[in-house]
Amino acid sequence: MLNKAVKACGQGFLHAIRGGLLFQAEKIDLATAACAQVDVTDSVFLSEQPTSLAAVRLKQLDEKALLQRLAKELFDMPGVVLSEHSDSHATLCVYRAFLRSGDCVLHMPMDSQGPAQPMEKTIGCNVRVQVIACPIRENGLVDYDELALRALAHQPRVISVSYSHYSRCLDSKRLRQIADSIDAVLAIDISDVAGLILTGLLPNPGPYADVMICSLAGTLGDAPYSLIFCRRKGHESLIGRALERFGRLPEKGRYLQQIRLLEHTRSTAFFEHHHQSLKNARAMCETFIRNGIPVVGGGTDTTFFQLDLSPVLLSAQEAIVALGQTGVVARPDHLKSALGSDFDSNHLLLNSTAVTARGMSQESCCRLAVLIALVLHAPRELKTLARSAKEIQDLSSHYPTLGNVQKYLAFQ
Repeated sequence: MLNKAVKACGQGFLHAIRGGLLFQAEKIDLATAACAQVDVTDSVFLSEQPTSLAAVRLKQLDEKALLQRLAKELFDMPGVVLSEHSDSHATLCVYRAFLRSGDCVLHMPMDSQGPAQPMEKTIGCNVRVQVIACPIRENGLVDYDELALRALAHQPRVISVSYSHYSRCLDSKRLRQIADSIDAVLAIDISDVAGLILTGLLPNPGPYADVMICSLAGTLGDAPYSLIFCRRKGHESLIGRALERFGRLPEKGRYLQQIRLLEHTRSTAFFEHHHQSLKNARAMCETFIRNGIPVVGGGTDTTFFQLDLSPVLLSAQEAIVALGQTGVVARPDHLKSALGSDFDSNHLLLNSTAVTARGMSQESCCRLAVLIALVLHAPRELKTLARSAKEIQDLSSHYPTLGNVQKYLAFQ
């Protein structure tokens, strides 16, 4: 972890950091989902360099096959298609593979107050489909009984659910039963929780999903590809044709980077980071609740969660502005999905991944949550903002980002 690396630099470095001699304390990022960059300069599987053009081409083919094999093994899915897209664009390609004009899709994420009646949306090339909102209770949890009733009434061709901005564990078995009852395709987007699934901290929905979408950018940082897993025979070629027609397939020469990223998910450091991120997120949720800021869903099973700002009479944008003055970066629970569902709310989305990558413990995250709660209760009191800003700056200076450690080492 970063904190161990900092300690290895010596007590003089720590003293300089805490004294503000090297740099001003950086802002605390509670908006970023991806963890720190992964070093992909070496590969366990591909260490030998090709010596001829034929060997290079063979190596590229081997890399693609190895990437597919490794991905299928890690996620326990029999088929996988590679896409050079984010998760929302990959989801759109899945819709284009299965839906035709006039078809219906039961879609999540949607506004918890979304209409039960269909809304017409265009998914490209004049293909217009009917979209049904996934029902969400007032407590922020999926209403599976109502979802089953809507599915029975509207007979959607695809049921699409996502962990994007949904911090509780989905009941994949119940979703499978609902999909089977109407012979629908069940698609699940796991991009924001893939790391937790790979480390066994969250159940893998793969055994229940027909299609599973995973963006590597949501798990490992700067990775431009998505993996589209398929369980049924024929779906892999169907999605592949949709990607060839509407999207882009990855360049062969870039498979190796993705292999190395997936290899990293088997490391002890990867597991420790996600385990600590989950503990930090849950500790922050408990702290917010104790300090009068409700958490949507009553807590979290992931590394992110949503604060309900209605008790403090704040909009998400007002909260972001107030927190920004104290050095905390946050963002609203503002969704733009594959179907263009776009809404704002009084929910503030926070993520513990980036602060965990800086080495923050549960105790530090709880202290940070207390300071954020103080700001949310009094966003216009200058004394509160100034006091909180100073404490957050002190807290930040104890946990420098990797970039600042590297800058320091470069001058030694």
